[in-house]
Amino acid sequence: MFEAIGFTLAQLELWLLVFVRFLTLLSVLPFFSYTSIDARMRVFLAIAMASIMVKLIPYPANFPVEFTMLMFLVAKEVFLGLCIGMFAGFFVEIIKFAGQQASAMVGLTMSTVIDPTTSEQTEAMPELFHIIAILLILAINGHHFFVRVMFDTFFLIPVTEMFYDHQVVPQMVNIVSNIFVLGIRIAAPIVILVFFVRIVVGIMNRLVQEADVFSVLLIINIIIGFYILMYYWPYFAQMVNMVFNVTQNQVLVVLRLLSPNF
Repeated sequence: MFEAIGFTLAQLELWLLVFVRFLTLLSVLPFFSYTSIDARMRVFLAIAMASIMVKLIPYPANFPVEFTMLMFLVAKEVFLGLCIGMFAGFFVEIIKFAGQQASAMVGLTMSTVIDPTTSEQTEAMPELFHIIAILLILAINGHHFFVRVMFDTFFLIPVTEMFYDHQVVPQMVNIVSNIFVLGIRIAAPIVILVFFVRIVVGIMNRLVQEADVFSVLLIINIIIGFYILMYYWPYFAQMVNMVFNVTQNQVLVVLRLLSPNF
């Protein structure tokens, strides 16, 4: 039936599995999953990438398969895409966590904006950190890494196979713990300097109690915070590069843990 329109049932099933993995990855990976990118564009990219990839990977010997087995393979592709995308998405969470710590110390937790990437309400400082980090990664073509990962997954993890290593869960716990460690390291200059300012203000308030210095503490924190930001961005760029390298290593480790070839 399908030969009449130029392809076989085995080719159609293989293309469907490749398309599902690409579409899942594009829906959860940083940069590609943002709501600023139209969902129809993601579907179009998944169709185009699947049409290219299906010509590069060998056809499984046991194709075509029955409908029940095909649905199981589709669910496996969705799980695999979500797993890889979740590990890659921790990069964004680290940056936002750092912004939240800096915002809390400076005193800007009450200022909120609309995140253009997710269309959700968020604080101003985390959003500033997020946007600058994304621009830095795009400037060094960091998004190419995620594109390469999407294609390499088909050689490391074939559409009919997947190996689950017991180290996947510990690896996830390790990455979650890194969110707090790396987030604090990114926000450290702002947090430490503003903390010292609060100590100085506290000492002044004890020495000159009539001055009521704490009444202007919020204004002082904001002024000092913005002054620190003037000299903070070179350090931020170095930390973003380091965090992105850590994210790359974590994603590659997860791919090896899920690959039956390792």
